[in-house]
Amino acid sequence: MPRSQFSARPAPGGTVEISMARPFAARLHTEVANLLQALEAARPGVFRRRRGLPDAELFPDAYDDKARSAAFRERHGADMRTRLIEAGRRVLAQCVPVDELVLDDQAVADWFIVLAHARTRQYRHGRGDRRVRIRDWLLAIQEHIALASGGTACPTCSR
Repeated sequence: MPRSQFSARPAPGGTVEISMARPFAARLHTEVANLLQALEAARPGVFRRRRGLPDAELFPDAYDDKARSAAFRERHGADMRTRLIEAGRRVLAQCVPVDELVLDDQAVADWFIVLAHARTRQYRHGRGDRRVRIRDWLLAIQEHIALASGGTACPTCSR
């Protein structure tokens, strides 16, 4: 990923500094918005034309036993979905072209969970080669942020 489009660098105080060019931010905004739409569409009592992400697809089995996994999702799915939606809204607000955006620990956690679930959405509902390219692209963003949050500058981001 060219540094001119996106970069993530370690910043003082254990934070991460990212920068995004306009086309990059626009594409990321679209992917996060699509994830949020799918999350909202799968809420009980909500009807949307697009298929949502039900809890069974969104949150993998917590146990080997399908019934126990379903019971776990029944107890915790709504809360986990709400927390993911809240994180998604925070990340969506940050998907703008910036020369410098500093992510604290909470923001880094938000980006991780949102990027991971956006990749899951592409795996389940994307189409063909484009789906694979977007999944790989989202993974690359996550890896760049992970390296920076661990104090290591990504080789392509530090050029």
